[in-house]
Amino acid sequence: MFKFCKARSPNETLSDLENFLRENSDEPIEFLSRMVDDWRKISYDELEATIAAGKLDELIDWQSRYAKIVNEKFSPLWLAAMAQAASKATRGRITIDDSDFRVKDFLRTRGAELVTLLSDESKRALAAIILHGQANMIPPKKIAQQIRPLIGLNARQAQANVNYRDRIFNRFVEQGLSAATANQRADKAALKYASKQHRQRAETIVHTELARAYNQGAHEGILAAQRAGLMGRCEMVWSTAGTNRVCGRCLALKDTVVGHTDESGVTLPPLHPRCRCTIIYREVGKPLTAPEVQTFARTIIKPDNPPKLNELLKVYATDEYITVDKSAKIPTYYELNSGKIVYNPNHPDWKFYDPTSAFTHEVTHLIDVENGIAVSLSNAIFAAVEKCRQLIFERKEHYEQLLDGKIGLNMSISDLIAAITDSQICGAFAHSADYWNTLGHREREIVANLATIYYTDDNEGRTFIETLPPLKILFEEVKRLYETSHNFTRRRIGTDAPRQKRTAGRIRSLST
Repeated sequence: MFKFCKARSPNETLSDLENFLRENSDEPIEFLSRMVDDWRKISYDELEATIAAGKLDELIDWQSRYAKIVNEKFSPLWLAAMAQAASKATRGRITIDDSDFRVKDFLRTRGAELVTLLSDESKRALAAIILHGQANMIPPKKIAQQIRPLIGLNARQAQANVNYRDRIFNRFVEQGLSAATANQRADKAALKYASKQHRQRAETIVHTELARAYNQGAHEGILAAQRAGLMGRCEMVWSTAGTNRVCGRCLALKDTVVGHTDESGVTLPPLHPRCRCTIIYREVGKPLTAPEVQTFARTIIKPDNPPKLNELLKVYATDEYITVDKSAKIPTYYELNSGKIVYNPNHPDWKFYDPTSAFTHEVTHLIDVENGIAVSLSNAIFAAVEKCRQLIFERKEHYEQLLDGKIGLNMSISDLIAAITDSQICGAFAHSADYWNTLGHREREIVANLATIYYTDDNEGRTFIETLPPLKILFEEVKRLYETSHNFTRRRIGTDAPRQKRTAGRIRSLST
């Protein structure tokens, strides 16, 4: 087997994380700290009226805006952390970016979680301060003066600030100062303390979120290396920072195997705010899953397939192009980074797919990427989409009824209509409306769907294409380019030896 590389040492991995945090934390910390100053633009009168009316939701709305801004700021930072971690974890063999659906899923999910987390923490903090003021018969105006510098802190920090202010006030009163003077000085001291707390809060958010993305990126890099056939099953060993700052929970996990890369739901660091732990990936299995791939190939290569389709599938339905990932969140997809077609035979939706059509669709993506077909047709695709969209929406009810019937189960037709109409009209199979907002997605999917209809001799698909003249013209051009590209691929592959030689060279260079 091709040996990927020995596991990185704990010191290497921990050093990588620390270096990344040190080099990338200052700017976002300053950004979050500066954001706090914006809250001082909220007038005391506005705060007083809000508190007196018991409109806590309005205060939370300010907090929600803050959380969303934080999320927007973090999205590129998370991506940078993931990309660097993946490269470090695989010694430069694997690169990842936001075209990977796993990466996009993490960015979207963690962004939503962070907004909710910050909003919920702030809600509890503000509620606690208001209740404290009301319990002590503090008028809304005074609560407003105390609450403004605390917006953006969590409940523990806000309560600590309130307690600190109370202690300062009592101390000044005990020293003989008037209540008015003691209040004035206590407010000033609490404000200064709040500035320090906001800085600490910003540091905690930045360090924790960057560490989270870094560890996730390393994990995705290892999984991508496995899907590329460069690495086998790995043990995931918990590694701590090795200092006296390590908490008891993390210390209990030190040097223990917390899971394996073929398992789902394994916990990754950080385990708590400011956690500096990492995962060491120790290879314990062989790459590839040849028997499962061979079984899949026998499933999709059938005697009644069109000869040109079986010719295509015999080239691409191999370990070189297919990898099995039983943790994948979608049944099958083409992964640009590894150049592999990934499929999950255990996915609950797999039973709804026609395996031959689904795999052919992904193969056409692969050929497209290797030969730049969608790029070369981008202008023609744009023109065809504009004309077809107009024709379809002129008979919207007809197409909706059409796709509600049997034809809506045709993957290629359903997704073609979705691509043309931004998923306003689609059948049982379609990408989400947001998917079409990314440059190149529409072009690649239209080309893949048309090519799939061609290779599978999909009569239903061909009949549908005939009803939209601009699409028929585009189909003929796609067919021509794929015939040329496939012939080129066959000449390049020959008896498959040239292709094996090219790929083996590539893998050797990656596994040195």
